[in-house]
Amino acid sequence: MAIALQAIPAVVILLTMPFLPRSPRWLVQQGRLSEASEALTLLRGSQTAEKELAEIVEEFKAECAVDSGSWGEVFSGRMALLVGIGASLQMLQQLVGMNAFMYFGPRVFKHMNLDANLFQTIANATNMVFTLPALYFIEKTGRRSLFIAGALGMAVSNFALGFLGLYGTTGSGENIEPSSPLVGAVLAAMVLCFIASFASTWGPAVWVYCAEMFPLRHRAQCVGVTTMTNWVGNFLIAQFSPILMTAIGFGTFLLFGAFCIVALALGIWLPETRGVPLEQIGTCFDERFGLVEGKEDTEGYGAVSKRL
Repeated sequence: MAIALQAIPAVVILLTMPFLPRSPRWLVQQGRLSEASEALTLLRGSQTAEKELAEIVEEFKAECAVDSGSWGEVFSGRMALLVGIGASLQMLQQLVGMNAFMYFGPRVFKHMNLDANLFQTIANATNMVFTLPALYFIEKTGRRSLFIAGALGMAVSNFALGFLGLYGTTGSGENIEPSSPLVGAVLAAMVLCFIASFASTWGPAVWVYCAEMFPLRHRAQCVGVTTMTNWVGNFLIAQFSPILMTAIGFGTFLLFGAFCIVALALGIWLPETRGVPLEQIGTCFDERFGLVEGKEDTEGYGAVSKRL
């Protein structure tokens, strides 16, 4: 029955997908410019749509002047740097430890004197509820601010879990228990704080960022590579989390916290892409790579640069 219930959202997606507009960029690739204009007008409004369509067509024509993107190009030069960043985002999304709670929550929670199944339900509900604020803040405050705030929240939570678990619990192995009810309550609060921090930031923001950071010519291949990296990280968490929890116990969360610090550093470095048309996002990264020098934005698109 539980498996059958999962068919309900799948059917909803199946029924609603035909009503979604096609990607304007795909329509331009197919030479269906009038349909691309209609889709952009629906999404952006007529005035902005006209300007964005011209930029999409210009980029597509520039790409058609050379051979179509090859796998060799994806892993060389500037594109290799972009793929490395996207892959790092996807790998860090896993290595910060979120799926350790999702996959092995009951094993973690029982060491906190909690009803494992009940708390796992609460944790899953927290994950769902705190994904909703990201839908608002990702456009209101931007992607970069979510990466930074989320990494900070997850780092604090993981380090608190690690140190409090190591020095505020008694017993060993499968018999670890909090030294007091207060310690157990703080551990539980830190778990929920971590999940809320992830769900409202790195959970959805990584997918948005990776979907928009690559040029049209290589986008499908690059997104495929970064998505594969996410599943490699997922595999590593699923395989090694039980081993780590058996070997070093709550020290596992200190390791996750270290990856959160790496995620924080990457979030600080990343360029902001909020409000930047897809055709101009590459320039934002070129500035970070030192390939261009910036100049004042006169059209309200954020970072605009001049090639050296």
